[in-house]
Amino acid sequence: MAETLDPTRRRVRPTPPGALLRGSWLAIKLGVEPRVLDARRRAGELLAVPEEHGDDHLYPMWQFAPDGTVLPAVTHVLSVARSAGVSEEELYALLGRRHMTGGGRLLDALREGRVEPVLTAINGAARR
Repeated sequence: MAETLDPTRRRVRPTPPGALLRGSWLAIKLGVEPRVLDARRRAGELLAVPEEHGDDHLYPMWQFAPDGTVLPAVTHVLSVARSAGVSEEELYALLGRRHMTGGGRLLDALREGRVEPVLTAINGAARR
């Protein structure tokens, strides 16, 4: 997964692993007001990255179960990342990377409920 640093915004712009849903569209799909979705994002219940051009946020589809609920490990990982000073953009880029212990991407481990490789990666990113 490629990532670049936008010098004007000083934020990582990750190349997305998988589909991203615009917040405005996701709110309709989930049957909630956009402000409710935004509040959940700000509360650390959902992972989202700012749109490169625009005011909306983009939500990775992989964080949702088929019934539309958020995977249980997502909120925990977001909390740990915030505490470690790892931004949502950095976490999103990190989750697209391969991990040594399982061979797959970190987001695959997260989807499977295996948070240890993800937490290890977050701690490593926080030390940089």
